[in-house]
Amino acid sequence: IGDQQAQDQANCTTDQQVRRHGAHLLHQPDPQPLEHQPGQQARSSPGRGQDQPQLLSIRVRVDQLLRQQMNAQPSGGRAGPHEQKQDEQIHHGLRSWQLRSNVRSMPYPPPPRSAYLHIPFCHRRCYYCDFAVVPLGDRVDAREGPGSRSIEDYLRLLHREIASAASGPPLSTVYIGGGTPSLLTADQIAELLAALRRQFGLQPGAEITLEMDPASFDQDQLMAVLAAGVNRISLGGQSFDDAVLIDLGRRHRRADLLEACRWMHAAHQDGDLQSWSLDLIQNLPGQSFEHWDDQLDQAIGSQAPHLSVYDLSVEPGTVFARRAERAELDLPEEDLAVRLMAHTSARLAAAGLSRYEISNHARPGHASRHNRVYWSGAGWWGFGMGATSAVRGERLARPRTREAYRRWLEAPPPLNVGTGMPLDELLLVGLRRREGVVLIGRDSQALEERWRPFLEQGLLQKCSGRWQLRDPEGMALSNRVLLEVVLWWESVQQPTSAAPPQTAAARESGPG
Repeated sequence: IGDQQAQDQANCTTDQQVRRHGAHLLHQPDPQPLEHQPGQQARSSPGRGQDQPQLLSIRVRVDQLLRQQMNAQPSGGRAGPHEQKQDEQIHHGLRSWQLRSNVRSMPYPPPPRSAYLHIPFCHRRCYYCDFAVVPLGDRVDAREGPGSRSIEDYLRLLHREIASAASGPPLSTVYIGGGTPSLLTADQIAELLAALRRQFGLQPGAEITLEMDPASFDQDQLMAVLAAGVNRISLGGQSFDDAVLIDLGRRHRRADLLEACRWMHAAHQDGDLQSWSLDLIQNLPGQSFEHWDDQLDQAIGSQAPHLSVYDLSVEPGTVFARRAERAELDLPEEDLAVRLMAHTSARLAAAGLSRYEISNHARPGHASRHNRVYWSGAGWWGFGMGATSAVRGERLARPRTREAYRRWLEAPPPLNVGTGMPLDELLLVGLRRREGVVLIGRDSQALEERWRPFLEQGLLQKCSGRWQLRDPEGMALSNRVLLEVVLWWESVQQPTSAAPPQTAAARESGPG
């Protein structure tokens, strides 16, 4: 769920991957404190090996590039190869690729067709979470009970920002994340969707995702939010083990999660819910191979058409960070972490869930359309405290606290036309996808040379000119490959008359 602070990969503890909330919670201009979370702690990243300093720089860099999530799409729950191919083609191309900020291949990036809305409220802050959230207590009620005035006040700010946005084309994906957006009533969610419809319009068949926490709703509320227009749910389960859930600071228990999964499956089977995703965290303190295998058994048994499996990340200012400083966090060793990831890929593939991105597995037709926006480098609208938007190539971050966000709304910065995501960022996110990337141009040859040893090691493969991380070896150790992207990028930042290297998406789309 929104307070998911896990990350994407089972390499070693120095590896930092794209978080489940993706780029919409990224690129804060300055470090800002967590709301209702006293004291920032220094990052604790026990690593090993002589590459640790460089891998740590990748950890910070990739962490800054995207915090991401995942799920699924179409109706009915059945889809064939054609639908799977469509999943891979959605939002593929960023049409602006450049080596330097003053080099543009397309001066006017297209306006976004996706929007992220951040709902910061939670019952409590989980022990691994450093997202922009506002804990309101276990008795919170969005309409009349504790916390209702706080929620209504924030929703007024959110509606104000949506209404002040520049117009754009109808939206094809909407993602309501947090926080715990399922604390809102169905009417409040419907009002937010109506605001987006007034400002932009919604395309027929638009994917509309809502994050839900198993302890924050019942079956009646699920059906009400589906009636309000939501057609995809991201269920923040994290674990089927009560002891683990307690250790994570989660409010729900295994029985709540199993019941929520049954409701999701029934709604999907009846055609009321187009798709749903279950989130799990792996490489938790004290986790063994046998324990994780049992978690996979239960996840597969839930019949979720999409599973997101994130690696735990220890972030500054969290309870886990303080435990790590006291050497009280017994995280799995690198060898076990890699083994767990390989086992996850094999088990889920055998169950019919194909791995289409480092942390995400889906049945045909159920890959997350919204999250492919972030991985492809396309633009999106972002609304709410802590959110980041990428409109016409310009990144714009909102403050992480509510009062700072309120002041920011009084005089938001003007919307400028930017140059799009830099090529190194596009490569870092593009390599996460199963389809990988294609490089074209003289400067890209140096990067290919850096990558060639990984071909021999079995981490990368090159198929029809497309570079791809091998599953599971390359995806488990992807930061070794990503490190070379950053080193190459630093080497090409000197002025050059050569045309910037491109990916296949840029070549096929062309300017305009």
